[in-house]
Amino acid sequence: MRNRYMKKKLEINKIIDNKYFYPVLVTVLLVSSFFIRLAALNQTEFGNGWDVYFYLEQLQSLVHYGKFHSPDVSLIYPYFLLFYFLTGSFLLAVKAGSALLSSFLVLSSFLLVKKLSGRSLIALMIASFLVFSPTLTFFTAQFPKNLMGLGFLIFFLYFFLNQKKIAALIFFILAFITHRSTAGLSIVFLVLYFLSRPGIFRRYWMIFASVSGIGIAVSFTLPGTIHIDDFLRFKEFFGGFQFPFFSFFEALGKDQFSFLWTVEIILICFSFFFSLFLILKQRRFFLLPLIFLLLLLIFPFFRFNLEGPAYRFFLIFLLVSPLLFFILLERVQNFFLVFISLIFIIFSFFSYSSYQPKLFDPPYEFYHKVIEKSRVFLKEKDFELLVAKKALAEMTGFEMERDAMAWKPDEGYRSERVYRFVSGVSYQEIFYYLGSVPENEIYQIAPELLILREDLWEKCIQKARILGEEGWEEKFFNKDNPYKRRPGYLLKNKEGKKK
Repeated sequence: MRNRYMKKKLEINKIIDNKYFYPVLVTVLLVSSFFIRLAALNQTEFGNGWDVYFYLEQLQSLVHYGKFHSPDVSLIYPYFLLFYFLTGSFLLAVKAGSALLSSFLVLSSFLLVKKLSGRSLIALMIASFLVFSPTLTFFTAQFPKNLMGLGFLIFFLYFFLNQKKIAALIFFILAFITHRSTAGLSIVFLVLYFLSRPGIFRRYWMIFASVSGIGIAVSFTLPGTIHIDDFLRFKEFFGGFQFPFFSFFEALGKDQFSFLWTVEIILICFSFFFSLFLILKQRRFFLLPLIFLLLLLIFPFFRFNLEGPAYRFFLIFLLVSPLLFFILLERVQNFFLVFISLIFIIFSFFSYSSYQPKLFDPPYEFYHKVIEKSRVFLKEKDFELLVAKKALAEMTGFEMERDAMAWKPDEGYRSERVYRFVSGVSYQEIFYYLGSVPENEIYQIAPELLILREDLWEKCIQKARILGEEGWEEKFFNKDNPYKRRPGYLLKNKEGKKK
């Protein structure tokens, strides 16, 4: 029995030593990641995630009108645009482009772990884990722009630690202009790195100051990048003490998680703190900037909700913390690393179904039917804006190619030329508040959804305020019936018509 084991071990080591082993295996992992995520995204004929129709609307506007619907500088748009020219479909461009970004993250993670551990097989195992990862599938569907920025961030770390200054600077800039979160994390890492090495800071302070100056200039001039006004919102991010691990399950709903996804999250959290213990015990202080960056992502005093940064930070933590797990695998033999990698690869072909569009996406199929019905009603109307809750507004803007927003109309709009989708207020209640409504200015789409002209909606609110009946504010002022104007920081950072 022992001889057979030793023989197998020698055979595996011989295969590993082949010069084609790693290039072939890494290529297989990258291709697998792409098709696994594409299969997950294609479980629905509609878009994936809460922001997808914003991206689609931006692409459509760029192709049809030569400009963005909402000014927003990010590399995600030319990237998706390339896929549009290849596929001829806006929706397929976003799905395929997002799926390929998962492979981009797998590749960057493989290279960084290889650098940190010095063993390609450990890096291959971590890459296999990411191919399997239901978290990566979820992140691919929900946050492709963040995913692109995260890939750039990890490449920045890889080249930075390899002392490839030009390449590191390029990827720092790419991460900076792709998304606010990766811009902020890149800056935090640099600050932590130089604080831990004051001698290096004294030698390169002019370069650091120059990069900081360029970053500040970019933040003031390019819409959509990190902006000074974003720092003014920091007070909104903090709340009471919470455990991000439990908050994440509560925010999404415990019943939404598949068995594989639950196991992955538990495994990552325990492995991270065990890795942290070993890193400190072995005094590997060169990892401290990355450790503090990860600890910041799970800071327990962030306000945790689906709209706030703590939610995305925790997802980023789940994707980045496996980079440290090499320290748990340094004494593991090659045979077992190959075996574990194969297990992850096999399970990856089952894990894609952990992402369920009906659970995690807005009801786009229903919204599509709503839009088709409203298209008939609005066909002969002279209107300039539609108001609806966020996902419906963005899908409406894309499918109807008309201005739609999830905010109360700005003062520049005439309310008699604005229509809104009203939720939770019945046809009979509208008549109760108004007395009478012209039949051609109101349309019932579903039992709890109708279209109404904005000036009539405002009259309903005025009447409800006068009557002062119990619960009227909750009925009229909620996220399904936008009642707030765009905040100042949003107007300063994005001066387009929408968002």
